[in-house]
Parts: sequence; C-alpha cells; structure tokens
Amino acid sequence: MRPCFPLLFVWDHVSRNQDRLWFLTEEAENEAGERFLCYECAQFVIENQIKKSILKFELYRNNKLIETEINNFDLRWYGKSEFKLILEKVGFCKIDMIAENNNSFIYSAH
Repeated sequence: MRPCFPLLFVWDHVSRNQDRLWFLTEEAENEAGERFLCYECAQFVIENQIKKSILKFELYRNNKLIETEINNFDLRWYGKSEFKLILEKVGFCKIDMIAENNNSFIYSAH
C-alpha cells in the first residue's frame, strides 16, 4: 500500500516546537477513486540530529477506510561539511557539491 513520498525535514516544526503532533504529509487519489493519506508524527532529538517518526498510511475506497498501516521511521540529518567528511572517511576521493537549494544539497562522489 505504501507509495513513494518525499522525505522532508521540516525545520519549521522543530523551531516552533511542534514535535509529537500529527501532520497530513501526503494525499493522493488513483484512477479507481481510491484515496490515500499519509500522516506523520515526529519527535526531534536535536542533540543527536535524529528525527524519529511514526508514519500512518490510510487507504479509503468509497469514502470508507479499508486499510491502515503504521511504520516507524528514523532519519538522521547531516550538515554539508559533516556529510562531505563522512564520504571522505569511507573512501570517496572526488566529491563535488552539484546542487544547493533551500538548505538542501546534493553531492556527487566517486
């Protein structure tokens, strides 16, 4: 039942101390008219740079809930320099930042 969804770290939730609240993070509908909802409840452990989430997936058919799935998902985040050091430590030697936008970044490593 689980479709792809973006892995987003919403800094506003942390800065406004909104951890442990449920947020609707994804809503979709397929050709058959089934509706999919994904909710997330997260706790931020700032000192360890971890976001601990509970994801709840719901599938509706004819406006009736037919399936629910709940999963735990932990996400660790890194700063730009910190991530580059990790790549170097595991043996990558040609590391280039190829994109940066809104405090997110993409590295190319060989």
